[in-house]
Amino acid sequence: MKKTLSPIYITIPFVSPATGLTSTQYRLEIRVWDGSKSSPPVSASYSKTVKNLSSSTGSQTVNISRLVNDFLILEPTELGQTGLIFGRSQRWVKTEVFYTTSNVAEASTSQSVSLYPVVKGYTYGNEGENQETPTNKNLISYNEFNVSRTGVFVLPIEVPETPTSTPNITLLSVVVVSGTLYTLTFSTVGSYSTLDGYAEGTGGRRVETLTGVTSTRTMTIPWTGIVSVEIRGFDNDTATSIVSNIINITI
Repeated sequence: MKKTLSPIYITIPFVSPATGLTSTQYRLEIRVWDGSKSSPPVSASYSKTVKNLSSSTGSQTVNISRLVNDFLILEPTELGQTGLIFGRSQRWVKTEVFYTTSNVAEASTSQSVSLYPVVKGYTYGNEGENQETPTNKNLISYNEFNVSRTGVFVLPIEVPETPTSTPNITLLSVVVVSGTLYTLTFSTVGSYSTLDGYAEGTGGRRVETLTGVTSTRTMTIPWTGIVSVEIRGFDNDTATSIVSNIINITI
């Protein structure tokens, strides 16, 4: 869990991690929502496009804390006795980067995806940047407190998440349909907003967002020779990037 009253930095390279191509611009999309972690909104809550006018191969650091903080509205909850209260002042945040390169498909392929909860609070300077929740899940400093016998005291903690399954993507086959169009058959475990097909051969690297997250889907592979194909996706439940097995085909 990150705190929005302190900086939340994202470092974005101008060179696409997927293809190694230098971008002419990138688009950062931020989604903020309440409810199921597995169901991020389709439309971005905030979008920012940055042009690479100097054809830089470096990177840029963006602070998104103020943007995210605008979506946090404190909603105090009362309980007349000692107990565990589920807070309503937190939100999920998902960030994605889309590149514009000579590979046209990259403009709709999300990269550098991250997903985490946020709360309106701040960290201390000696904790470093992008400080996460400590291992004891205590969201305030210290572990001992003086409390009035007749008063009210709230100890904010983060409840650990327990994934119901281990995410996985298995690429089963890659079969030509016609020309440069291929069918990808696969199986998945997890919650994915999108899946991307990756191909690498003598012609370079190509990435293409598939038209859905269920098998089967098609992908264009415009090369000859031996080509390595795999599928990648971001599992929302565990907030991890998942990569399938590789299938080598000869075109």
